[in-house]
Amino acid sequence: MPNSQDDIEALVTPAAAAAAEGVPHGAFLLTLALFVAPLVAALLREGIVVGTDESPRYVRRDCSAKGLAFWLLLCAALYAIQYVLARRRRWKHNEKTMARHKEDLLRQSLLCGLAYSSGVIGGRLDEAPLAFAAYVVAFTIGYCVLFELLRAGNVEFTANCVGNVYAVAVAVFAASLVGCLVAHTIFRIASIASVDPTAPSLADCAGVFLVIIAAHAALVLAPGAASAHFHHYYLGFVGSCLCTLATDTSMVAQAMLLGIYLHG
Repeated sequence: MPNSQDDIEALVTPAAAAAAEGVPHGAFLLTLALFVAPLVAALLREGIVVGTDESPRYVRRDCSAKGLAFWLLLCAALYAIQYVLARRRRWKHNEKTMARHKEDLLRQSLLCGLAYSSGVIGGRLDEAPLAFAAYVVAFTIGYCVLFELLRAGNVEFTANCVGNVYAVAVAVFAASLVGCLVAHTIFRIASIASVDPTAPSLADCAGVFLVIIAAHAALVLAPGAASAHFHHYYLGFVGSCLCTLATDTSMVAQAMLLGIYLHG
């Protein structure tokens, strides 16, 4: 009798003719489209260049105890939901002990608390509590499903991924989407700095980004036999800290990256 893992593989495994043509399965494309649809819609609505009637600003910072408690409880609830979903669908084959779950929850709480300490997440919850929380929930569960489809489709971003049509399609699409998001952010940072002398300039923000890249590059290029592998949840956590604009695009992008982090 087939198990749930067989069902997932069947969803993303193309027929022989489709594989020859290099066409990804419809289920994979549909899941990916639904996952990125809110971000694409926000980008189309707000645009990349600052509009004539737009007054860009950063999210107002908030670090209230109530907001922190809500955020940590939401993250813990999403951990539990993912555990139940993965267990029922048999997506995880290595059962964790209760001690391991407690350790994971502690580590998640520490990092989620650290992210909250910047004030941006608290500001989102203060300005748009329902929308931001709903996006975080949707993206966390959505990526939980998408990740299993990616894994069942053998999508791995390694040196050997060039011949994998799934990996190439995802990489090209993701790079284009990130490029649009970066451009959206750059134009608004420059606009804010032009009217607010106390705001960080575009050069300041670029300097911070370069320091982050240089620090990670140093880890990769450092001598030694060990290799540095940056998991998707780590990249989601770092990326979410850079989404600080008070735009729908920035809010959706931050919720998406937090969902990717919380999945890990």
